[in-house]
Amino acid sequence: MSDGIKHVSTFELDVLAISSLSPEQSERIRAHLSTCARCSADLQEASAARDYFQREVLPLRERLLRQPTKPFRFSFRLPPFVFGASLGAIAVVMVSFLMLVRISRRPSGMLEKAAALNPMDTEPDFLLGDPPQGMSEREEAEEKEFHFGGVGGDGIVGAPSGGVVRAPDVVEAKPSPPRRKVVPSFTLDQQRISSPEPSLPPNIGSKGQRLIGTYRICVDQDGHISDITVITPISGADSSIIDQLKRTWVFKPQLQPICGAKTFLFVVR
Repeated sequence: MSDGIKHVSTFELDVLAISSLSPEQSERIRAHLSTCARCSADLQEASAARDYFQREVLPLRERLLRQPTKPFRFSFRLPPFVFGASLGAIAVVMVSFLMLVRISRRPSGMLEKAAALNPMDTEPDFLLGDPPQGMSEREEAEEKEFHFGGVGGDGIVGAPSGGVVRAPDVVEAKPSPPRRKVVPSFTLDQQRISSPEPSLPPNIGSKGQRLIGTYRICVDQDGHISDITVITPISGADSSIIDQLKRTWVFKPQLQPICGAKTFLFVVR
């Protein structure tokens, strides 16, 4: 502004729009807006966002508040057939349990009777690993190799020597990067810490010409710009403007990455 302030802040533009400034402050800001193209563009952008909110968001909220709420009722009453079916299911479960208990007690008594009649049938003809009598030397070697694992030494056919089987490597899943949050332009402006104005490269446009460029700026959690996408290009100047923004603009640290559109108005000198 003329008294040492370079540009009008977003807060001042919002207060001006709702006519909450003193007459002296309003006159001073309006005088600055008549000479500053950037502040005029910021005022138009803030006015468009406010109009959208009043036109689209507020009527939806009023419609939701007008809808009548229905009381919630919950009843513990069950139909008679459900109650009868439940009793029948409980009876079936109890009968099945009693039958299983009786069946589980039978085998032990039967085995005891069989052992009393023929005790030799309850013992093996030979111990594990001891070949029966009458085997040849080759059959005896094959029998021992089968029972004791042969060269592997762990009782498993085809097991490697030493009996150690290596488990497959477990690959840890990499965490997915945090999602980017899209914010309006005035929110992006409020997060800036260092933001010198970019300039046009030489030999762009003619004297007095106004050039407008819009860019989508994405900021990482550390406050530095990660990438910039051109929305409204300025022929021959986009790469220079993007390079200046990435090198010089710094934002506040964020809980998650954010992205927002920013419009620049250049007047060729």
